[in-house]
Amino acid sequence: MIRILFFISGGFHKAGTETVVLNIFNNIDKENFSIDFAILGDQKTCACEEIQHIEKNGAHVYYITPRGVDFRRNNLDICELLSKEKYDIVHSHLDAIGANCLRIAKKYGVPVRIAHSHNTAHVMSAERSLKNYLHKLFLNVEKYLTRYYANAYISCSTDAQNWLFGKHVCNLSNSLILKNAIDTVRYKYSEKTDRELREKLGLVDKRVVGHVGRFDYQKNHEYLIDIFEKLKEIDNQVHLLLIGSDGPTLARIEKTIKEKKLQDSVTILKNRDDVADLLNIMDVFVFPSLFEGLGIALIEAQCNGLKCFASDTVPKEVNVVGTVEYLNINREPIEWARCINRYLGNIIQTHEDRNEELVKKAGYDIRKSVKELERFYLNCYLRNST
Repeated sequence: MIRILFFISGGFHKAGTETVVLNIFNNIDKENFSIDFAILGDQKTCACEEIQHIEKNGAHVYYITPRGVDFRRNNLDICELLSKEKYDIVHSHLDAIGANCLRIAKKYGVPVRIAHSHNTAHVMSAERSLKNYLHKLFLNVEKYLTRYYANAYISCSTDAQNWLFGKHVCNLSNSLILKNAIDTVRYKYSEKTDRELREKLGLVDKRVVGHVGRFDYQKNHEYLIDIFEKLKEIDNQVHLLLIGSDGPTLARIEKTIKEKKLQDSVTILKNRDDVADLLNIMDVFVFPSLFEGLGIALIEAQCNGLKCFASDTVPKEVNVVGTVEYLNINREPIEWARCINRYLGNIIQTHEDRNEELVKKAGYDIRKSVKELERFYLNCYLRNST
């Protein structure tokens, strides 16, 4: 039995990285691999159904004081955990801030120390200030320390790999590009679910423009609202459906919607665990992120058969079916609106039935992806434990 400790930040927010982590946990061979979780956050604020689920399925969950709360306590918590519990692998899902847990793992003799890149930029406030400038400098130093203390490297895309580890890592035997795979069966389009949810949400006669993403700066919701405002001027039958976990920009987005008098044309659904069902009611998927490691929401949308419009900052690897159209993130919102309207005006069928199989063939089925990860874990363990 190979013992693995996942480090994640802030619990489970039903966001992209957390979805990947849960997919791995749910599908890994539990007879040969045991996964526990070290969560940077306190037990009260991190409590959720997902944590109850992983504990019921045999995982131990440890809460680590975040470095931003108390740097000294953060060190002590990790040291205490790794001195008491003996793990074969520490797998950091913390992007550039994973250096400290990897450093301590090396100190306590953990043979395999994996850094996992889930992004292509630092997730931080867009505010221009000296504090943010210094924070970015600090995170850039952390990137290099992460490379140093890790001895194995996983990334969700080539862009994510180059950002955190540099281009030299791509040809190393201890590196892996692990696709952000999904349960393709769950995300297959269902006409019955489409009809039932449209009736429930009052969207029977609407052309639904959908988006899935946590409410934070990275997902660029304000630009999306501007796009929708212009689209609404062209077509009064469109309706915007925003699905995402609570985040720092939610209040501002809700305020913007009211200021633009779009309340009756925008539905916000927070912290949902039925995203696979809700994709069925969408007619088109719009994803104008400022940056992405890959964009698992686009994989899910394609599997459901949706046409997707994404910003040109999103890695091209995510276009696994060929239904993603990339648009320049610096274009005026009206230009995005015209492209979306042109598509909505010409469609005969909004969900392609064969996309599930195409996503599988592209290697984004979770069962295949986890088998690849298991082989990587085993090879790293055999190489570093002797």
